[in-house]
Amino acid sequence: MGVEGLVEGDAETPDGGRPVFLGRSSAAAFISEVRGNSLKRRRGDDGVRVPSTNSPASQTSRLSRRAEVDIADLMQQLLLPPRRVADHHLEYYWKYLYPFNPIFHRATFNQRYEEIWTQNLPTTSSPSGPSPEIEDADAIRAFYSLFNILIALGSLHSTPSPEGRSTSSKAVTGDTFFNRAENLITERTMSHNTILSVQVYILMAHYLQITGKVNKCWVMVGTAIRIAQGLGIHLSSASESQAQQQERRRTWSFCLQMDRILGMMFGRQPMAWPHAPDPVPALCDDELLSMEPFSSIRSIPRNEESVLGYFVYSVRYSELLLEVLKVVYTQDVANSAYQGGFRLETYFELLRLDSLIGEWYSQLPPHLVVQADEDFVGEATVTSQAVAMLCRYALPSVAF
Repeated sequence: MGVEGLVEGDAETPDGGRPVFLGRSSAAAFISEVRGNSLKRRRGDDGVRVPSTNSPASQTSRLSRRAEVDIADLMQQLLLPPRRVADHHLEYYWKYLYPFNPIFHRATFNQRYEEIWTQNLPTTSSPSGPSPEIEDADAIRAFYSLFNILIALGSLHSTPSPEGRSTSSKAVTGDTFFNRAENLITERTMSHNTILSVQVYILMAHYLQITGKVNKCWVMVGTAIRIAQGLGIHLSSASESQAQQQERRRTWSFCLQMDRILGMMFGRQPMAWPHAPDPVPALCDDELLSMEPFSSIRSIPRNEESVLGYFVYSVRYSELLLEVLKVVYTQDVANSAYQGGFRLETYFELLRLDSLIGEWYSQLPPHLVVQADEDFVGEATVTSQAVAMLCRYALPSVAF
């Protein structure tokens, strides 16, 4: 049996964590396949299976007892701010940051968020995760970490809070919630292969980028990408809903964007070099996405005015940015420049990339383009997005 498709996600981690993605060429996948074929042959010889003390029922019973203890211990560690403080900072996250990087399905997050205040535990199953019945302390830990990092991000843009704090305390407030999020992350969280873990690490990296802690940001992005690759987040599943599919694609796309932006910033080779472009998230608002299983096979209506417009076109831009980085690392452009100029082939390649970036900018919807005679009035977020797109259009010219 091949290891791609279902089997790619069927290999369990050594510590008993969730299944991980195994590529066809991996040694672990080869050993798993050989072991499976060997078991088939042995069962075929006598037709009798030896009873195992590690039956699924007994394993489930032991895991349930351990999970109850883990959850009880975790609940003693969790700290929640007053509801009005959390609402205040999240409001600014939704207003100023979410339109730029809308990586999760907002309705699903809001449901979990409400459950924090109305139930003992939130329903931590994401649109891309397993059912709530098999969630454990690691899933709850990951969600509370996500909750704290969103408050940290929102606090960077918020006005004085209901508690009367001045705007000068934004960094202190942000760092407080960031530290809470970071303290909830453990080695076990890295083995907890769900999209929640990926979202926690990439949003922590985003916070570090905004606050200027770029070296730690670089490490966090790498961690997010490795967890995502282990999860097989780039793989499609026929059983997933449209909401699951889009949250998965948005999260992976944001990981790739951060990887490439930091690669350009530091002059380093990105971690992820896909052989072919991954599917771009759809230009469609969350309200129009179905949450029914198997609905991902249906077409998703396109809306050029979607709030995801900036994010989707940024994903396409990051693919062009990757092409620029490939030129730098495969043709040694920097050394060529110091040795008296570029080779003719390099000039042609740079002109080709410049043409592609110009074509990308010309395809932007009107609300994402700064007009020459336009006064900077209107909705602040849309204006910021248009200015950011103009800066991205000019970036390669500055880089070269």
